[in-house]
Amino acid sequence: MFAVFRTLGLALGLLGGGVAAQAPEFAQQYAQRLGGAVDELRREVASLDADARATGNTRDGAVDRMRGNPDELVARRGAAAGATVAPRRGAPPRPPAGRARCRGGRARRPRRVRPERPAGRS
Repeated sequence: MFAVFRTLGLALGLLGGGVAAQAPEFAQQYAQRLGGAVDELRREVASLDADARATGNTRDGAVDRMRGNPDELVARRGAAAGATVAPRRGAPPRPPAGRARCRGGRARRPRRVRPERPAGRS
């Protein structure tokens, strides 16, 4: 009976080890997928902002104008654009685009670079 439990424990341990070995790769691919979705969303919002500025509107004004359009297609696109940009209203400001990003997407501080010491000193 002990041999059965030992064999079962070994099998479950190997199975668990195999699954756990895939976790870092899964997490990295998931982070890439989320990053791609965020990038696409930023492009869509930037396009909406550019079109709104070109017509002399704000983002909210352009969305309201599209929602109120009698053309059903334009009204639907306005509702979709409103749903896309609505979560950003009242949210804290984003860090500048040039800041470095860590894997989790939060901004991190740039590393300090120490000046080189002159030769011959220790």
